[in-house]
Amino acid sequence: MENTGHLFRDCEFTKRIWMCSSLGIQPQAATNIPIVDWIRNLLNLFWKEDGIKSERVQEFVLTLWFIWIFRNNIVFQNQYDNPITIYKRKETLLSEYAESKKLKVANPRSTQSRTTEQPEEIRQTSNLQYDTSCIILVDGAWKRYKKFHPRAGIGWVARENEAILFEGNANVMASTPTQAEAYALFHAMRTTYNRGIRQATFISDCAELVRAIDSQHHPFEITTIIHDINSLRAKFDKCEIKKVNRIDVKPAHVLAQAARQGDERYRSRNEQRQHRREKWR
Repeated sequence: MENTGHLFRDCEFTKRIWMCSSLGIQPQAATNIPIVDWIRNLLNLFWKEDGIKSERVQEFVLTLWFIWIFRNNIVFQNQYDNPITIYKRKETLLSEYAESKKLKVANPRSTQSRTTEQPEEIRQTSNLQYDTSCIILVDGAWKRYKKFHPRAGIGWVARENEAILFEGNANVMASTPTQAEAYALFHAMRTTYNRGIRQATFISDCAELVRAIDSQHHPFEITTIIHDINSLRAKFDKCEIKKVNRIDVKPAHVLAQAARQGDERYRSRNEQRQHRREKWR
């Protein structure tokens, strides 16, 4: 039976991955230590010896992430990789990350302009043509943590021929606005799939998210979510994800903002019906 300890440390395949790394970790010597304590102990050790910007912490966390991706590739795509391949991918990503830090330090202004500028192919207008009749608007609302408010809210509204099929919103914990947008897209896709819809177009006003969907390089905080989104996307017969203007996803934004603020006046219609049923019981 798979558990987190077996997945990230005790599996024979996982042991070979750790043995390939330069961290000097011997997983077979720690099988009796709970996996959470094992991870915490190693992180504390690296931080204590190397400082808060420990490069060993980066490699350790990245190795855990690649193990998780390896597991998902087996489960969802029946794709198997050998430890050397995983090790090379990890080293490539570490090298690219180190190079990007050098570029950021050397030219901070140009780096900022590149991240905020939207490429020409991503810019869209409100006159988009869709190849599916089911259009799902998605949006995330994010603010830095404040007392009594969740960190982020997400919302989605599904339409077909201008009629609302379903809608929803939820509270999530997100570290960045882009992560909130990614959660909104994933929840909307999962809800759509669970309702038996196999052809749909999802629209978002987040250029960074839409760009990341079909890219091999994206912000670290949304990497695992993007993997889950693409795994779910493959189950649809047809699934498009497009960038639109902010005004085009306003109904979803209202639901997302209400979820973040805990405002009951803007429950989704499904939640309103459920609330009325519970009230009259």
